[in-house]
Amino acid sequence: MFSKPAINNEIYEKDSDGWWDKDSFLNILETGMQPVRAEYIKRELERANLSDISSLEVGCGGGILTEFLASISKKTTGVDISKASLKTAKQHALEQGLDIDYIYAAGENLPFDDNSFDLICCCDVLEHVEDVALVVSEINRVLKPGGLFIYDTVNRTYMSYASLIFISQDFPLTRIAPKNAHVWHKFIKPKEIDLLVNSLGMSKHSQIGMEPSVNPLLVVWYILKVKFGRLSFSSFGEKIRFRLSKNKSISYFGSCRKPST
Repeated sequence: MFSKPAINNEIYEKDSDGWWDKDSFLNILETGMQPVRAEYIKRELERANLSDISSLEVGCGGGILTEFLASISKKTTGVDISKASLKTAKQHALEQGLDIDYIYAAGENLPFDDNSFDLICCCDVLEHVEDVALVVSEINRVLKPGGLFIYDTVNRTYMSYASLIFISQDFPLTRIAPKNAHVWHKFIKPKEIDLLVNSLGMSKHSQIGMEPSVNPLLVVWYILKVKFGRLSFSSFGEKIRFRLSKNKSISYFGSCRKPST
């Protein structure tokens, strides 16, 4: 059942205009995911007593999370390997009057000096990269001592397979996401990322699950409405809006701190 297809990261080139488009599946991130990401990031910064920060988003896409980081940072940078998505991000930031430095770069080779940023976010990205260990190692390198690394990713469970692969991508009646937008074998168990950050000397700050704020059956009902054109992707995201949860069976957040010198 669990074959190993290649992940389709070309989506972010072909559908790069969709990040801010309410009728694009990419816009679910703005309406469904962004509110809980902002909540978690602000909470972790407060717990770490960090302010007046410089921030970096690794895998910024069209800039949805990066623009939030710009609202809480003195300096904000976003990197991505999709030139088309970066173009969208730059244009939207310009329209919003935001000063964000967008750079074409891969997480495996970040073009920054050691100890450059107070906060680094990598959300919905680790399950898309070729070398998770190298990306996290690079993040650790450019993170300042005492800085925070915040991520969210997808757990490798039967629940994540059922919801993100079978229902969302494969089953014809409910398929609303592009084929191989996610692939199950690249999902990451919480213990795996714990071992990785520990090996780099970072300390675990927190880890918590996230889940839709409505009943799973209602999620499927909303998917069907999207499928048959009765609900926009943007409205779908608003209706299922994710929340923090003890349940890590599908997706989860984590934050890690680099030791102060």
